Amino acid sequence: MNKVTLVIIVFFILLALGFSFVYSNTQHFTICIVDENGSPLKNVDIQGVIPVPPNMGSRWETLFIGRTDERGEFILTDLTKVRSIISKWINYLGDKASVSYPNIILFLTYNCSGLYVDQASIRLNPIEIMDGKSYALTKVIHINRKPDAPAHPRVVKVERLSDAIIRRKHNEFNVFSYLPPSKPSVYSPYHIWVMIGDYIWPSTGYGKIPIAWIESSSVFGSLSVGIVTYHSTNFNIGYAIESTGTTFKAGATLWSVTGHFSKSYEFPEQGDTGYIYIKGKIEAARYQLAYVDQHGDIVYYLDVYQDDIAIVDLNMDGSEILGGIEDGFPPQINYIDDEFSYEYYTHDTGTGSIYGDYAYHIHSDDFVDTYAASDYTWIDLAAAAGSILLWVSGGDPVAGIAVGVLSKLVASISSSYIQISYADVDYDSYNRYDIYVYVRVGSTNYIMSNGEEGRIPLMGIKIIGYPQYPGGPS
Repeated sequence: MNKVTLVIIVFFILLALGFSFVYSNTQHFTICIVDENGSPLKNVDIQGVIPVPPNMGSRWETLFIGRTDERGEFILTDLTKVRSIISKWINYLGDKASVSYPNIILFLTYNCSGLYVDQASIRLNPIEIMDGKSYALTKVIHINRKPDAPAHPRVVKVERLSDAIIRRKHNEFNVFSYLPPSKPSVYSPYHIWVMIGDYIWPSTGYGKIPIAWIESSSVFGSLSVGIVTYHSTNFNIGYAIESTGTTFKAGATLWSVTGHFSKSYEFPEQGDTGYIYIKGKIEAARYQLAYVDQHGDIVYYLDVYQDDIAIVDLNMDGSEILGGIEDGFPPQINYIDDEFSYEYYTHDTGTGSIYGDYAYHIHSDDFVDTYAASDYTWIDLAAAAGSILLWVSGGDPVAGIAVGVLSKLVASISSSYIQISYADVDYDSYNRYDIYVYVRVGSTNYIMSNGEEGRIPLMGIKIIGYPQYPGGPS
């Protein structure tokens, strides 16, 4: 090797190291997409969105678009628009910005022998993002599903819209022109989700969102909800993809809270009903998938829709999540009844423990084990958020989402890292009474975040005690 060649090699090594050094000190997002075997997925279209603060209206704003390379990576280094919207959130949230805040949702669209749609989230702290912190995540898209699992939605119909309709719906914009300079690495056709409907309840103030309730007779005990985490509590999206059919899926984390909540409802032996609620907002959004050409122009829409729902903007007092207890059923119960019916869960025998040392205990994760494929990443508790919005609307569609879809949509609550508790019921009955426990479970199958299929249990429980006799209820 001659000296000239050696000098050239050293130059390029130093150049590469220099670029690496500059990059490592530049704020950035690194997103890596792989399949369930860990193999990188190339050409996954990525769209980063975030809700705007409620004082700016009701919509989710697109922050960036991109596409994974041969390493399955997309790296965003221009965070101008991200920092702009985060600063608006900090102004809106005020002192609670460090303990209760939105995350960036990633819509992932992968067209490979069929259309795969998934979500991920960049769980960011707004104070840290303004201080220059970078974020990295790896997301698994489950491609090779079990033979008996439902197929991912596939594009089978295309709606070619006239220029007039495109202008009316989207104000005649070019996709590249309204996004920051971080465009896809290759200017080839790709997909983008276009918002066509959004709704937030309540528009001002906070609403009561039931997360646990009890119906009891001839039993005694307590229903408790305790949220205490050392990292954060995640408020997650439930969503549906509508194409030739409708697929319901566990989605990404839209809101994070570093805080605590604790309430307990004691139910007496003569029987009672009551519920525990938190105070926050529920937001729903509807998107349609569009096909974009190499110039960044929407050329037509696909007959594929995405319907999202989540709990956002929790009411906080310092680090405490505000909420309460009320007697009776949640007022939305008639709409909850439509999709979440009581199912028999277990049978016990009363021991007569009536002074707080109850013989039986059920944790909310026991229901997740039984019904929701043990997907603790996505669900410890679920709220029938779609049913709540139907109650608000009087049974009419919200954000353009059909009633039959909205009624099945749930928002979930889960924890990051260390969890102390979520929801528990402790109970007993008179000595040698039969105790029957029922739980409300959704009628619809969801594809969970672990790739398995499950149904969504609510922490809506009915416990009834009966004197023992042959052929008792079941």
